Amino acid sequence: MNASSGSSQTRNKTRLIFIFKTSFHSPRQSIPSRTFYTERQPTESSTKRLALQAKLGVSIQASLAAFIDRSACPVSCAAEQILAVFIQERHALSLRENMCGSNVFLRVLWLFLCRAIASCSPLTADRQANITSMLGQQADRVMALGEWEERWQQNKIGFHQPEVHKMLKNNIDKVLNGRTGVRFFFPLCGKAVDMKWLADMGHSVVGVEISEKAIRQFFEENNMTYTEEPVPAIPGAKVYKNSEKNISLYQCDLYNFSNSIEGQFGAIWDRGSLVAINPGDREKYAALIISLMAKDCRYLLDTLLYNPDLYQGPPFFVPDEQVHSLFGSSCDIELLQSEDALTDKQRNWGLDKFTENVHLITPKSN
Repeated sequence: MNASSGSSQTRNKTRLIFIFKTSFHSPRQSIPSRTFYTERQPTESSTKRLALQAKLGVSIQASLAAFIDRSACPVSCAAEQILAVFIQERHALSLRENMCGSNVFLRVLWLFLCRAIASCSPLTADRQANITSMLGQQADRVMALGEWEERWQQNKIGFHQPEVHKMLKNNIDKVLNGRTGVRFFFPLCGKAVDMKWLADMGHSVVGVEISEKAIRQFFEENNMTYTEEPVPAIPGAKVYKNSEKNISLYQCDLYNFSNSIEGQFGAIWDRGSLVAINPGDREKYAALIISLMAKDCRYLLDTLLYNPDLYQGPPFFVPDEQVHSLFGSSCDIELLQSEDALTDKQRNWGLDKFTENVHLITPKSN
């Protein structure tokens, strides 16, 4: 089994556990994950039934956890074995006689397992081959730093948005997670107005950008006074800071930046960075980003899906599967939002479909 297949199966089995824990919860009340919901109020006659249900839940979940630890065990295999455990427990506890509605419960569990297998099955060979082929269309695309600087000099910056990005606005509460005074990192920041928006909310921002013109325009267009200083740790680099010292923008190659310069961050907003770097540099990029994440970091990543046969980029095609491949070994990944983002701009590129996805990436707790 190759690494990507194993990672996919582990991810899918983790999803299976989550679905299992939540599928039987009543939407009207919160109950422990190992207790199945019942409409009846507890009575002396129902106490034993509730205990049996709880014991059954513990047994099945313990079995599922054991199977998940075996990374080579397919989800379908785990589901079949869980069902066998259920039948064994059902017989041992005489659930036919003691648990009201046990036949209904059995049918519900079977439907749940079928749904879980269908929704969580690993990538098929055809699907994986298709993704590999699509990534291959842009694998050799390379844009030198000078090309990006030239785009700024010629004002060819269609990627810049004059308003705060709606995906950031929509998901800011999930990024902050109740925290105040969060330190944000902006890779390839350009002159994003999102930086001022966050600073005005009481957060601090550190950005990295290759274009001096972009950095100066950010401060000037937002009527900020700023200072300019060399960065001894990065030869040739400069850092620009506003008078309040809550926005620091480094003019340098992103890969020359490190956590030794500004430490780690509590949040990262990646809009137009992963999709802009050369596709061949994504492993290096992911390693840098992970090194900049504090233990409580919440990394909001914006990616784009389209047919790379029709457009060579940038912005580049980044499928969800690659996001998991890049970050899944050390981080938990949640897809927060997926939207049809097709406009006349993308139609002019020759595209008929264009999807924008936003992921929340957080370091694993263990």
